[in-house]
Amino acid sequence: MLLGRRLRHSALALTVAVAPLLSGCALIDLLGGESSIEKSFEYLPADTFQVLFTDADVADDLDPSELGRYAETMEDARFNQGDVEWEAWAAWGEPGDSEQTAAVWKVEDDTDLDALADDLEAHGYTKDRVDGRDLFSIEPSSVAEDSPYPVPLLLNVLIDEDEQVVAGAPDAASLEDVAAVIGDDDDSLADDGGFDDLLDAADDDPEVAWLTRAGFAVCLTNDRGVPQDQRSAYADLGRPEARALFVSDDADVRLALQFASEDDAKDDLDAREMLLDDGIDPVTRKPYDELGDYDLEQDDDRVVIDEDLEGSAAVAIRAERRGGGPGVCGPEES
Repeated sequence: MLLGRRLRHSALALTVAVAPLLSGCALIDLLGGESSIEKSFEYLPADTFQVLFTDADVADDLDPSELGRYAETMEDARFNQGDVEWEAWAAWGEPGDSEQTAAVWKVEDDTDLDALADDLEAHGYTKDRVDGRDLFSIEPSSVAEDSPYPVPLLLNVLIDEDEQVVAGAPDAASLEDVAAVIGDDDDSLADDGGFDDLLDAADDDPEVAWLTRAGFAVCLTNDRGVPQDQRSAYADLGRPEARALFVSDDADVRLALQFASEDDAKDDLDAREMLLDDGIDPVTRKPYDELGDYDLEQDDDRVVIDEDLEGSAAVAIRAERRGGGPGVCGPEES
């Protein structure tokens, strides 16, 4: 159920639409087959609480991927950004405590993973077997300065030739978790389905997706969510239980905030309209109406925001990762 109303502002038009959303999963069902991000969930542990998904087709200026950071370093490696169909970086376990992380890459069918295995050993990695898959590890002190395999991202490397998948992590235990998921010994994030409602808010197969549920990462700014002198005006601004930022192949940006109930979403929608009309972004400390335009609507227990920020989708990605932008959380209850 979509709720809302149309607001007008001299520098900002907030449109609260009544038309229903065509969900990402519904669109994918219509077109046939899983989306790339849904496929990536099949390789991630069921208790994953944060995912940064990047499709290989994303524009260079929007690329937030781990491999993108090391494109120059890995230029001569047997595996690099040019071999990748998609990347999914994930964190699972207990947020901020016993969490584990890994990056998983689906590589092209013609990627020579045997050559990668040989090259890793040539660069000092030791080979082991985990659930029938090759696991390569190296001590940080043994990594050569000119190594094409950056650490800690590729301190440990898992290779699955049958799936054409490569995974990297700072610790071997994280890759053992990934191997157990690939081998169907443990449930995957796809089995868990915890992000399905957020995926339904995407209007196509995203090229970038930043999804978070549970723990401090859902509301990064904590008490900075709303400036101190404005908090009384935004008492109903909510703190979502999960969130996702999607960037389409046209660089359109959509943010979905999921709340505990439809009533909570409605309260947040009302307060968020006020925030974006009159409030200040807690990260940039600039008025929201100077930062861009936003279309807001409620879809069941979600508030969905289409963003058009000055400076392109890259600004929206950066704002979301810093805890700012139109999805900023309300203050914590004392």
